[in-house]
Amino acid sequence: MVRTPWRYCNYQHAYNITPFIGSEINQSLCKQKFLRIILKKEKAMNNIMNAKVYVSTYYKYASGSLAGKWLTLSKFECKKDFLAACERLHKNERDPEFMFQDYDNLPESFIDEGYISDEIWQVVNELNTYDVKRREAFAEWCEAKGYEQDLESLKEFRTIKINKSSLPHEYLLQEEYANIWASDKRMQQYCMKDISNCVLTSFGGLVVFEKQKIDTKFCFGYSDCGQGQSYEDAQKTENNFGAASFLKANLKDMDEVLQLFSGLDEYGNETYKKLYFTPKYYGSKKIMHFVFLTPGRAIDPDVTRFYPGGLIEASVEDFKKCYQAQKEERTKFEKRLKSYLKKYGTSKLKTWTYWVDE
Repeated sequence: MVRTPWRYCNYQHAYNITPFIGSEINQSLCKQKFLRIILKKEKAMNNIMNAKVYVSTYYKYASGSLAGKWLTLSKFECKKDFLAACERLHKNERDPEFMFQDYDNLPESFIDEGYISDEIWQVVNELNTYDVKRREAFAEWCEAKGYEQDLESLKEFRTIKINKSSLPHEYLLQEEYANIWASDKRMQQYCMKDISNCVLTSFGGLVVFEKQKIDTKFCFGYSDCGQGQSYEDAQKTENNFGAASFLKANLKDMDEVLQLFSGLDEYGNETYKKLYFTPKYYGSKKIMHFVFLTPGRAIDPDVTRFYPGGLIEASVEDFKKCYQAQKEERTKFEKRLKSYLKKYGTSKLKTWTYWVDE
C-alpha cells in the first residue's frame, strides 16, 4: 500500500479526489486536481465563525485509516464541549489521542496537529453577541489589516463604529483600491463613492455594482427611408414623453440584466447565456464585474481577447448573490427616480427629435 501525507489524504477524503495510487500519470493528474482545489480554497477570505476542524486520532492514522469528521467549532460553547464531541466521535477507542488533521478559517497560531486553543471560543462567543453585519465587518477588517481573528484584534475592533449605511465588504474594497491607486487618495475615494453594492464571491472576488446615473436627456429619431419611425410618430413620442416613459427609459438596462438572470433575453426568449466574472481593472484581480455569455463565446479567442483578466463562470451560490444584489439595485434606483419626479416632475427633462438619414 502506498501511504500519502495525512494532509493530502484528508483533502482527498473531503473533496472526493481519487487517490493518486497507481501509475505516475494518474498520480500527476490527481496531484494537479488537488493543487487546483487548494489554490481555489485558499483564495477565499477566512471567517472564524465558519471555523471547522477535521478530527481523527493518532491510532487510526498509524493504522492507515482516515476515519474522522469535520466539526464546526461555533456549534460548541467551549473547548470542553468540543473535546467531548471528539470523544463521542471516536468512542470505539478507549483513550483516543485526537489528531487535528486539517482545518478551515482558523489562524495557524490557534491549532496544531495535536493542539487547539480555547481562545477560539472566547472570540466566537463575543462575535455571537454582534449582529451579522458587524461579524462580517470584523472578518473583513482583519483581512484588510492582515490581522489574525484573535482577542487582540477584537480589542481594537471594539473601538470602531460601523455605519449602518456603509457598503458591504467596505474594508476589503478600501484595501484593494489602495493597492490599485496607491499614490492617489482622491482616486481611491472617487472609486469608493461610485459603488452602490458589492458581492463577495466564493473565490474571494469583489463584484461591484456602480451607482446608476439618472438620465434626463432623451432624443427620438425619425427616418424618411424606413430606418426608424416617421417624423409624425417621433413628434408624438416626444410630446407624450412623461413620468412613466422617464421611469421605463432609465430602468431599461437594469431590467434587461434582470431578464438575463431569469434566463430570458431582451425579447423575452429563452437564453443559454451564463454568468461570468472578469477583473474590472488591469491592476486588480479581485475587483470584478460580470458579463453574460454563451459557453461557446466564453472560450472563443475573438471574444476572450476583450477580457484579458480571464473569465470565471459563476457558481450557483455566487449567481444567487449577484441576482439578489441586482434586484436590490433596481429597487434602489427606482426609488431614486421616483424621488426625482416628486421633486422636479418632468420640468427638467430635455427631449428632442433628430433626422436619422442625415
